[in-house]
Amino acid sequence: MSSRRCWLVLLAGCVLSSLLLYYLARWGDDRHLAWWFGRGNVSYVTYFPHRAWRNQSTKTILLWTTRFGRPFWALAGYETFKSCKVSACEFITDHNRINDSDALLFHPKDKDLLIEPLPTHHPDHQVWVLVNHEPLFRLDLDFSRYDGVFNWTAMYRRDADVYSPYGGLMRRDKPFQSWETETDPDLLSLGRTPHNVSGFPPSLAASKKLALTDFHAQKTKLVAWVSSNCVDQSRRRRVVNQLSRHLPIDMYGDCGNLTLGKSEQDSVLTNYRFFLSFESSLCRDYVTEKFWAALGQNQIPVVFGAADYSQVAPPNSFMDVRDFRSVRDLADYMKEVDSNPSLYNQHLWWTQYYRAVSDYQLFMTCELCRVLHDGRRPAKTYTDLQGWLSNDTCSMHSMFDTVSRTVEGHLLRKDIIP
Repeated sequence: MSSRRCWLVLLAGCVLSSLLLYYLARWGDDRHLAWWFGRGNVSYVTYFPHRAWRNQSTKTILLWTTRFGRPFWALAGYETFKSCKVSACEFITDHNRINDSDALLFHPKDKDLLIEPLPTHHPDHQVWVLVNHEPLFRLDLDFSRYDGVFNWTAMYRRDADVYSPYGGLMRRDKPFQSWETETDPDLLSLGRTPHNVSGFPPSLAASKKLALTDFHAQKTKLVAWVSSNCVDQSRRRRVVNQLSRHLPIDMYGDCGNLTLGKSEQDSVLTNYRFFLSFESSLCRDYVTEKFWAALGQNQIPVVFGAADYSQVAPPNSFMDVRDFRSVRDLADYMKEVDSNPSLYNQHLWWTQYYRAVSDYQLFMTCELCRVLHDGRRPAKTYTDLQGWLSNDTCSMHSMFDTVSRTVEGHLLRKDIIP
């Protein structure tokens, strides 16, 4: 090995060692190395045998921190719960009523959690809830300082105490029935046909009298993508560029060549038959509003993310990049569906029975009210909050990752790399 190559190897080793030391200094102890090396089962939560629970007819929820600088989190007292199945809850912001509150909500984004000091007293009956809808690496906050503080989490993750997705599909005839909790065997069977199979089983189609709207005729354009984050963790622009080699994609926003005003988004985007709902972060259960917005516009979303989309939406209501052997196979199937109005409309069979709702605050508040009224919930505390949050499929914050994503995003935008 030449002297020059030895120096390069030594330099690379020093850089990697420095990054590792930075990580350990920034995030704490060896518990978080378990996330890297997959160390067995790790306990992040401590459960207690008894829960002090107040059987109040109305649960009072105190918004302790601001949310993006707004004291009331864009919520409105009792009004927020009117559309919930369990609605006997209220939001307040008066810190003087802390002892009357059944739950306290804390928001970590934009340092809201650091600006407002924690209460000095935690009554036994009170649940302290960390509310977050962002991937961990975007927060850049050491949550280990809050070990033993929070009882519940409210997140997009399905294993959170208060499951708070960005959206959902709700039954048209049953306002509180979602696809995720569907029990109708016929509806669960509808749409479970493999790719390239035209038509649903005749018996199922007849039993539900499937009569689809001609959505294909209502739309005149092929596929759109909207993005302003060009240095995202998932590096989705690579997939978009590969797909664009096989079919034309209209790219809007800072990462594309087309502009789109906020007031014209709905009127422009609804004309597309497909929409690229590519997530910026490959986090567990992370399905953001772009997916639900596409369904709400009666489009077929093409998804790229780490979530199991079959848990949140019916089969064939979307196309998952991971279900195809190659990007070219995906493009070929999109072309086939686009050229076949009947096949396209069959992918939208669910519109007869469900409506797409994109409102994460609605889902969060309704679920929070429901679980606060559930006296069977055990008492618990997150004794390793950082560990629980880090137990995810998306990478955590690092200086190297930030630099590499920034450089790659610039090169992709300039079409310097494919």
